[in-house]
Amino acid sequence: KDEKFNYKTWKTKIIFVTFQAGYTFFTMLPCKVLFESFWAHLVYLFILYVYCVWNGARYYIHIFAERYTLQFIAKDDNIKVVEPPP
Repeated sequence: KDEKFNYKTWKTKIIFVTFQAGYTFFTMLPCKVLFESFWAHLVYLFILYVYCVWNGARYYIHIFAERYTLQFIAKDDNIKVVEPPP
């Protein structure tokens, strides 16, 4: 509670090394499974591919829809955009 952060103390270094080792272990755990199993690797790559396509498509839909609406707003400044009440 009243303890100040000091990166030079042994307590801070031990806590950092412990959490870093745990994080490294748990992030490397799937690597062994994916390396040894063809089907697990194939499913992982498929999920990664679908996520990338979904993310890219969502980005382009968002950007192009915004530019499309701005094109009409720029043509006619007299039109006021009315937002629905909350």
